[in-house]
Amino acid sequence: MALTRFAVKHYGHLTRRPNSATAAQAVGYITRADEPVMHREDLIHAEAQNLPAWAGNDPRAFFVAAEKHERANGRIYTIWEMSLPRELTQEQQLETTRAFLGAHLGKHVYVWAMHESPASDGGTNPHVHVLFSHRTLDGIERGPEQFFRRYNPEHPEQGGARKDPDFSKQSMVYAMRQAWTDTVNTYLEHYKQEVRLDPRSYVEQGIALTPEEQLRPSAIRKVIHRGEHHEAWDRVVAAREERRELRIPSFEEAHAFWQERRTALHIPEGATPAVAIPYIQKARAEAIQTAPPQESPEVRLATLKHEEQVLTVASTEADKKATHLTALKEEATDSMEKKAVIGIGLAATIHRAMRDFDGDIHQGAKIEQGYGPDI
Repeated sequence: MALTRFAVKHYGHLTRRPNSATAAQAVGYITRADEPVMHREDLIHAEAQNLPAWAGNDPRAFFVAAEKHERANGRIYTIWEMSLPRELTQEQQLETTRAFLGAHLGKHVYVWAMHESPASDGGTNPHVHVLFSHRTLDGIERGPEQFFRRYNPEHPEQGGARKDPDFSKQSMVYAMRQAWTDTVNTYLEHYKQEVRLDPRSYVEQGIALTPEEQLRPSAIRKVIHRGEHHEAWDRVVAAREERRELRIPSFEEAHAFWQERRTALHIPEGATPAVAIPYIQKARAEAIQTAPPQESPEVRLATLKHEEQVLTVASTEADKKATHLTALKEEATDSMEKKAVIGIGLAATIHRAMRDFDGDIHQGAKIEQGYGPDI
């Protein structure tokens, strides 16, 4: 079954970590325009949309201005990361992404890129990065400094561009994840593919899967981009192979979920994506205005058990790393002590040699002066 992933990350002056990327670096990373990622061969496509005239055709200029002029407590940009189904061709994947972004970010400045990196199962991992501003375009020409000022509802031409309040609501992530799933399923159905996405968690689907070890970015870079070996990668691949059979029932459940979902959206049978997208837009707008669905006690209990398993796995790995680091520390300490002993012995030897050398010189001087050697 195709993987469902829709991750959201917000970046602002107050939420930024000390070593986090700047706006320019973020744009350069997803478009593969900067070192050290410009030599990666996973970039399929990159483009920017709705840039104001003062930014030219450079999304980096826009987001650098956002970083400079946004308020101290303002959000500079948000990043979405979405997985794409392998079952669609690259052209179909690009078509799906453009339709989704055009429908939900049509009045926003955004830059996006599609990557296709190697996956742990030997296949490909097609995915999309989207970086966008919460400020909406209203047709009023503004310079970079005014664009990011506080919005003036009485005199819009005197203030900055208005921020879309929907993207600050708690329900936004759930609504956008569902809208992405609906869009992808529409295109999978349109192109006669059998798989469907299911936005529900494994716990909500009633699938008992032991959480796998989380791969750190350093391990992923080591294997995918440098072609080196990493033990954690091997463990994850082995765990996924063992669990593969447990995922089979979710294939039919994903189909059933999409059928129910399409009926709830009132999408006509056999509708093309162009016809279905407005229905998805409407459902997303309604979902954002309502609170995310609350978990039932049963699902909540299962979720807590799942989180406990995740923490257990993480704790086990942390203990292994701590034991390994302790062993390395002890080894280093022993080595330093041995080197210190050797150094002390060497110093004593040098001292004795220098003392004997000084004695020889002294004896030689006395003989030259007519004295006999010391006995």
